[in-house]
Amino acid sequence: MKITFGNMQASYILPSDKNKVLVQHYLSMKNNSDKCEDRFVPDGKIGIVFNIRSVNKYVKIDKSMLLPSHFITVPLMKSLIFTSTCDIESFIVICKASVFTKIFRFAFDESITQPFITKDIFDGFPMFEKLSKLKTFEERCSFFDKFLEENYSLETYEEDMIDIVYNMIMESNGNIKISELLTKQNTNERTFRRNFHKRVGMSAKELLRIVRVNYVWRLFTENRNVDFNSIVYQCHFFDQSHFIKDFKEIIGETPNKFFKRELSKVEFISGRYKSDNVDGNELQKKSNRTAYPKI
Repeated sequence: MKITFGNMQASYILPSDKNKVLVQHYLSMKNNSDKCEDRFVPDGKIGIVFNIRSVNKYVKIDKSMLLPSHFITVPLMKSLIFTSTCDIESFIVICKASVFTKIFRFAFDESITQPFITKDIFDGFPMFEKLSKLKTFEERCSFFDKFLEENYSLETYEEDMIDIVYNMIMESNGNIKISELLTKQNTNERTFRRNFHKRVGMSAKELLRIVRVNYVWRLFTENRNVDFNSIVYQCHFFDQSHFIKDFKEIIGETPNKFFKRELSKVEFISGRYKSDNVDGNELQKKSNRTAYPKI
């Protein structure tokens, strides 16, 4: 699937069946413009980012930080400002957080204070250099797929409790109660909370808030006439003030301000498209789309 936002272009390809337990989809981002700046909205996933072209990229939460040529995104509880001062060409592997940390033997802890990390997860293999030499998005996807298939037994991966809960939250649109879920799974709540944070980078309740706010965004994308009262009811917020508070804490803007402005750059930077539900039914490897409906 290929989507165009003015000078910005995003392409999506699904992984091979053997790798889909880890990789949700591959993403190519290109921008032929001198400057691109707007918010990156978190979604609870992890991205393995390779900046094939453009070294002048920055992210800002409290201060500006220069992004390296390749890195791993850290799941965030609030948006950050992304800035690029030259052309962009990035190859990104969007991963399920709970599986990523288990496969690559990585755990989140409180010492991680940046929105990205530069840990070598490929045991010395020069992945960035190999991908940079390839010319097309399709070649990079095939190369990464083959690397995973040859080095990790993902087709025999067995989901554990953390994976099950993570997937249920991600698929819930934010409409699920964590306490009831843990009761049904018959697991120790304290142990679960500690292990979930190590694997996902945030608590289950925090992930639920992220998923719910992203669902709100999707609802507004699909129907600009939907009103806030309907959102409060449909997304199970306590009331409108609760909805506005959660939205502003995560997005960085009130819903009223966010949905009234031009969002094409936010959509591009955040790797979103109309439904943000990438699966085999909606996203075919060779399908193309050249227009993106504006909010």
